[in-house]
Amino acid sequence: MLKSSDCEIDGSWIDNVRDLPKLEMIELHGCKITSPEWSRTPSFPDIKYLVIQDSEIDPATSPFFDRFPGVEVADLGGTSISDMQLAEVVALPKLRVLNLSRQTLTIEKTTLILESSGLAYLYLHDSSVSDEALLRLSGHPSLQLLSLLGTDINQSTIDALSASCPNLEIQRSLPDQGPGNNGWRSLD
Repeated sequence: MLKSSDCEIDGSWIDNVRDLPKLEMIELHGCKITSPEWSRTPSFPDIKYLVIQDSEIDPATSPFFDRFPGVEVADLGGTSISDMQLAEVVALPKLRVLNLSRQTLTIEKTTLILESSGLAYLYLHDSSVSDEALLRLSGHPSLQLLSLLGTDINQSTIDALSASCPNLEIQRSLPDQGPGNNGWRSLD
């Protein structure tokens, strides 16, 4: 695991990280990702967990997420990403868990999420999302859990989503699982 906080991700950072053996997780908090050089770097196929929280990704830094084809969990809580960057995320072939908490989700972004046919868990904690945007997820083929903690979604929207995705569990509050429960589900 590689963990960095309050840093700038640029070409020199890429050079230092590229050759780390057995790296499966990158965790960045409060970082600024600005390097246009990502498009020229080799991919990081062994990264399974990509956590980029409360960070800033320059919209010109694209492609970026396609450098991580093995990512199963993408935690982008509090990190604003462009529609083009979200399209890269949902195109990741192994993506199963996506955290877009503390973001503004437009109709366009929720429509993009439909492209991720293998996505099982979607966390939208404290996000700004409209009922109309959320209804775009109706009929998602593999979604099993949708967490809407701290959102202002109407019950009629919840009912419509439940009807269109019968295997979907929608959380509006944390289940009582004892101390330390954070609402996340494991990949298993």
